[in-house]
Amino acid sequence: NAQIGGDTPVDDTPKPVIVKEKIYFSAPVAYQSVGMQYTSDEVLFVFNPTLNQWATHNGVDLIAAENTPVTAMYDGTVVEVGESYGMGHYIKVDHGENVIATYASLADVQVVAGQVVSKGEKLGAVSTTASYEFADGAHLHLEITQNGEHVDPMAYVNGEIYREVEKVVTE
Repeated sequence: NAQIGGDTPVDDTPKPVIVKEKIYFSAPVAYQSVGMQYTSDEVLFVFNPTLNQWATHNGVDLIAAENTPVTAMYDGTVVEVGESYGMGHYIKVDHGENVIATYASLADVQVVAGQVVSKGEKLGAVSTTASYEFADGAHLHLEITQNGEHVDPMAYVNGEIYREVEKVVTE
């Protein structure tokens, strides 16, 4: 401890300070293009070549090579791992703040329900397991719900959505 003027001690010990850091969502897969885009009730339908019909599409299809790794877009908890005819192998991750991501048309599933995952952790791999979209080839079908309503996943994929997280640093 240094002293000023001879008698007043000065505390020069580093003090912890709370700062806010922006943590952005990231793309879950290294994709080459977007297949079927997201549509909502207010937006026109997209054509599904597998089903040979026009329909709403609650997610976005990220076209990538078969077996390309699919990773968590943000920290979260796996709430469901399953398989259905239409979605293929899928994983639902609760990313907090009422945001749930469904990663579908997967192979090589790496997680189990209840597991806590970190942003960037491998969940599975791109495949053609989603029978409703088989004609689209290998892709990740990604859906996001916020407060129980489907939203366009592309803002998350493009890294436009972030959370402010408090962190302690020493100055």
